[in-house]
Amino acid sequence: MTRHPSEECLLAVAEGGGREADRAHVAACAECGSRVEEARASLSREAAGIAAELAIELLEKELTDADRERIFTSTLERLKARAAGGVQ
Repeated sequence: MTRHPSEECLLAVAEGGGREADRAHVAACAECGSRVEEARASLSREAAGIAAELAIELLEKELTDADRERIFTSTLERLKARAAGGVQ
C-alpha cells in the first residue's frame, strides 16, 4: 500500500505544483483528491477575501465625494425603477 503524501505535498499539488508522484497519487486516491479539493477551495476563499480587502482599500483612497454621490444617486434611481416594475 502506498503512503499518502504529507499535507505540505498535498498543498503543493493544490497550488498547481508538487511532484509527479504526488500528483499521480492524488489522481488515484479519493481521500487525497478530496483533501486537495478542500485545500483548493480554501485557497480560493482566501484569495477572494484578499482581493476584496484590496479593492476596498483602493476605493477608499480613490473615490471622491462626488463619485460617492454619483454612485448613490445612480443606485437609488435603479432601485426606484425596479420597484416601479422596470428593469435597468
